[in-house]
Amino acid sequence: MMSYLIPAPGPAPSLCDEDKVWIAENLLRGGDPAGMAARLIQDGRPADAVHRDIAEALRHPYIRGANNARELWKRRLAKANWSLNALAKLERQRAQTAVPVESKLSTEAFYENYYLTNRPVLIDGRMDDWPAMTKWTPDYFVERWGGSVVEAQTRRDSNPAFEIDAARHIDTMLLSEFVARVRGVRTNELYLTARNSEANRTALPSLWDDIGDLPDYLAPCEPRAGFFWFGPAGTITPTHHDLTNNLMAQVMGRKRVRIASMVSQPRLSNHLHVYSNVDLSRVDPAAFPEMAEVPVLDCVLHPGQLLFLPIGCWHHVEALDLSVTMTFTNFKLDNDYNAFYEANGEL
Repeated sequence: MMSYLIPAPGPAPSLCDEDKVWIAENLLRGGDPAGMAARLIQDGRPADAVHRDIAEALRHPYIRGANNARELWKRRLAKANWSLNALAKLERQRAQTAVPVESKLSTEAFYENYYLTNRPVLIDGRMDDWPAMTKWTPDYFVERWGGSVVEAQTRRDSNPAFEIDAARHIDTMLLSEFVARVRGVRTNELYLTARNSEANRTALPSLWDDIGDLPDYLAPCEPRAGFFWFGPAGTITPTHHDLTNNLMAQVMGRKRVRIASMVSQPRLSNHLHVYSNVDLSRVDPAAFPEMAEVPVLDCVLHPGQLLFLPIGCWHHVEALDLSVTMTFTNFKLDNDYNAFYEANGEL
């Protein structure tokens, strides 16, 4: 960086503050000063001002100090990534290719073998006594709550970042209208999701009466816990990780879930907050060659099954049928991982 030619002293115009910020940001990212100068000049900035301001930035003690701090944090990040890569190697050596399926998994086995080891599991036989398993159909929803105004995510196909921009996609409608629009179609355009659960819990309070308890895994919670998901075949939740452990309970239809473990993060192109650019449903090896080393587990969640999604695991969810799911986070153990995520600053 310091090999950049510094112009001789003399009067020269200065760049605007926005250009100076751009110079500082790119120097701290390790940018080539000569290349930066060429770009600014190509964009119409005066050459003498460009060279003068880049030279001053290179000499400035604030930039030098920030660059020293950047190098320190790069080393710390490299050490953290080493730990994740070591765990990822152990995971590849385990050669797990499928999510294990357990029948009526006991509390002790669930927590010891899956929750505390950060491993996903499918569980059969724990939803058989739920009224929802026999009551919930599209017609039942219309008969019972058709006149209730619900909140939904809409117009999702018009925006590739529909999940990140979810607040822009909120609409309200009668539940009867929603049901009519999702019957017999395959689309990602319309979906009642966890983001709408607060409003829909108010609109559909008696719906929670049809949901059974899961005392082997979950702690009692008032008001009744659970996030309500309802949508047609084709609804997508793109690749992301959650900030809690999650339990998915499938009531209607099937969902395909692709899962990569938390330790895969250095290879997952985590571009913003909890989101990844990698589509786990069809990984592009040319765009993401590092994904060749990431085991992706593929499972289909059927009605009556629970799927435990561990904290931090990357997952992509696609509805194969008209689908209703409940998700829960009120486990018996402390499930607050958001506090130290926020303390360290979100990506």
